[in-house]
Amino acid sequence: NSNETAYSGYIKNYTGNDTIRYFIAAADASGRSIRHPYMGALDPHMFVLGDQMLTDITIAPDTVYFVDNYFGSFVIKNQTANEVLIDEIMPIDEDYFVMLPSLPEFPFVLAQGDSLVVEVEIRPGVFALNPTLNYVIFEVGVETNLSNRTITLLVNDQLISQSPETAALKNFSVRPNPFSESVIFTFTSLEKQDVELIIFNLQGRRLFSKVVASDRNMSNEIRWDANEQSGLSAKSGLYFYQLKTNNGLRTGKIIRY
Repeated sequence: NSNETAYSGYIKNYTGNDTIRYFIAAADASGRSIRHPYMGALDPHMFVLGDQMLTDITIAPDTVYFVDNYFGSFVIKNQTANEVLIDEIMPIDEDYFVMLPSLPEFPFVLAQGDSLVVEVEIRPGVFALNPTLNYVIFEVGVETNLSNRTITLLVNDQLISQSPETAALKNFSVRPNPFSESVIFTFTSLEKQDVELIIFNLQGRRLFSKVVASDRNMSNEIRWDANEQSGLSAKSGLYFYQLKTNNGLRTGKIIRY
């Protein structure tokens, strides 16, 4: 940055007790350049940093890649002098492709020196393949009392264009849909296995999950009474479900009115 004859620069991404070495050089529009010191060999400036107290959260990594995996994560660290209040973590534009299955209740207090691991899951089979793309870009926003930050998700487009294997179930139904008080998922398993029902909201937050042990050709029923696992009642609106088995899953939408 420049201000008339005063220039400033920044050295970033260092931690406490790192050793920093740097040179100073400048060039004008004509191509003339000068280095400091003016004469002789370059003599690097050097200093050792003391412990640095940051003024904002740190997030690592700032870009999460999904190449051949549907699951990833990033870590929010509080290395400031005070606790940080996280107001919300959510996919930007309410992307249906991105789920954040293990978020805490918000607002969430991140104590000084603590970290929060945010798990990210990519939903397969809901995107038309575009052969001109290698990666599809999604974003997750983190809102705190200090700042608003964005994490980039780079997703192999084939992961979300290929349909997953359909769960080994028969006689599957979701009724009533739309629903008011409760919705019932019924199915018959083709093998002995655990079957998990997961309900997500539009932001990809896991609201409810339940696992049932099913025998071969056993009829099962899972009821969701529109309450979150926290005990709060889910609002009217659109929700997504996953029914996971040993060899696949079923996904869909339900509406509470």
